[in-house]
Amino acid sequence: MARRRFPKLPPGLEWRVRNGRLVSPFIYTKKKIPGTGILLRESTKETDPARAEQYLIRRCNEVRDETVFGVRPKFTLRDACEKHLTERESKADTLPHEARLRTYRQIRDDAYHLDLLCRYLNDGAVPLANINMEHAGVKNLIRDRLAAGRKAKTVNATLEILRRILNKAAREWYCENSSLSWIPAAPKITLLDANDTRQSDVLSWDDQPRLLSLLPSHLQKMVLFKLNTGKREYVVCNLRWSWLERVDGVDRPIFVVPWEYHKTGGRRRKPAFVILNDTALRVVESCRGDDPEFVFVCNERGHRGPVGKINNTGWKKAVAASGLQGRLTVHGLKNTYSSRLRAVGAPEWDIADLCDHYNKGMTHYYTQAALENRDADTINRLIQTANLVCQPRGELRKVRQA
Repeated sequence: MARRRFPKLPPGLEWRVRNGRLVSPFIYTKKKIPGTGILLRESTKETDPARAEQYLIRRCNEVRDETVFGVRPKFTLRDACEKHLTERESKADTLPHEARLRTYRQIRDDAYHLDLLCRYLNDGAVPLANINMEHAGVKNLIRDRLAAGRKAKTVNATLEILRRILNKAAREWYCENSSLSWIPAAPKITLLDANDTRQSDVLSWDDQPRLLSLLPSHLQKMVLFKLNTGKREYVVCNLRWSWLERVDGVDRPIFVVPWEYHKTGGRRRKPAFVILNDTALRVVESCRGDDPEFVFVCNERGHRGPVGKINNTGWKKAVAASGLQGRLTVHGLKNTYSSRLRAVGAPEWDIADLCDHYNKGMTHYYTQAALENRDADTINRLIQTANLVCQPRGELRKVRQA
């Protein structure tokens, strides 16, 4: 059978053909650039030979300028966005399942902010070296987002991802054929003052019974557990019986949360520990037999299975009915626990351990090592501290999360 013939291409260009069939509709380069010894082989992302030839000429000039004359290619914001997302996806593929899911959610958020940046910066065609806080596109983005009612913290999330890719372009990303970074230096990206952030109040002892009485039974247990352990919503929703461990010399079990399930685990790759006071222990014991895998499940209105989040319709209705709407959030329950510990005079390092705060202090480092070694004295001390907030003990005051 005769081989299929494809349109003839200019020198330095080729079709990718395998067994007489096109592997890709795009035209590829195949040219050794004079004076550099570099063989340029890459996709032109073009199907028209004339446009592919223009691409080849431009790339040859860029490589020659870069290797011979030390001239940086002009990388655009769109190039940086693609590289950043590709790197994050490659890293996510090496993580355990749960950590991979969390990373993919972060990648989705990054993609949203990067798309927003590209819309304001000429569809991403602006060179990275030209982007700074004085650029008209950056100013317009900040102005429009604030005018649309977005909080400064929301705008800062977009500026943070911009700052991150500019820092990478200056310090981590290098040109393919030389030791030059993408841009000479990263401009300073200044974040907005987040003075309009809504502050979540702590839950008072007087409001607590009223809120709990308005919640569905499965949310009652989860909220009461969170009020007595200070763990984040994601940990509470995913709490499993297989994480329960017995420690010699301790009168109750503890939960050992794998690193991929808690916020600070990605930094240290170390587990978190859930210390149960008397109230939290009673909540856990009341959940035995409900599900073989998850501690907290919903068995109401025909739904049976783990609870995806506390901040659902049942929570919102109960908060509104108790008069706490706009004042109390799910994360405010964690603030309540840390505030109650502070109110009874608990040491800062114990609060950090019980609430799983990320703290670089050496005292915290040694305490974490003791927990990882299942030291009974350390665990008993933390249980004793946690038991101080089982009953009302005076006024509470909000503490800033570490």
